[in-house]
Amino acid sequence: MWGGLACEPQSKASKPTPGARRDRRRGNRKKSRTIRQHQFHRRSMEQSRVLLRVVPPSTKATTRSIAHPKQVFRQMIMAEATLKRQPLKWVKQKTAADRFRSALKRIAEWCRHYRHEPVREQWTALRRKLLGHFGYLGVTRNLRALRNFRHRVCGVWRKWLNRRSQRAHMTWETMARLLVCYTLPQPHIV
Repeated sequence: MWGGLACEPQSKASKPTPGARRDRRRGNRKKSRTIRQHQFHRRSMEQSRVLLRVVPPSTKATTRSIAHPKQVFRQMIMAEATLKRQPLKWVKQKTAADRFRSALKRIAEWCRHYRHEPVREQWTALRRKLLGHFGYLGVTRNLRALRNFRHRVCGVWRKWLNRRSQRAHMTWETMARLLVCYTLPQPHIV
């Protein structure tokens, strides 16, 4: 009995593989790969052939039988791997700062040249430009940069709509009402 667990080894011996028997018959002195594999599996399976009795307080002992030693060996390896597992580390892919700035500059130039066009035409073109940007840079773990890009495009569009005339004044509240009618697409991962 050790720490509430009673371990009793089973007495079944494993059989050699057919490849190992064949190598012995041929008289190969050098250990072949199959013999080495057999010895490794025999050692590991003998170590894993254990019946565990869990004896919690005020309950009767329960016994867990083992179906096949190879399954137990796989379970031991998986349990060891999960105990050693570190938190998953993602490779964070983010839009490069120079590409972000250059894309935003191109949008600003476009808005400056086409600021006197009707709002509906500007909206359709900006929508297409944003969808193309999201399709190209929409990869896993880049959603924050895409949201930032959309927000900055809204700001650039507001700036150039504000400069259509000297008397026009486009506040963020007015821009929010405009974006209800002419919604720019939200970023998504393709």
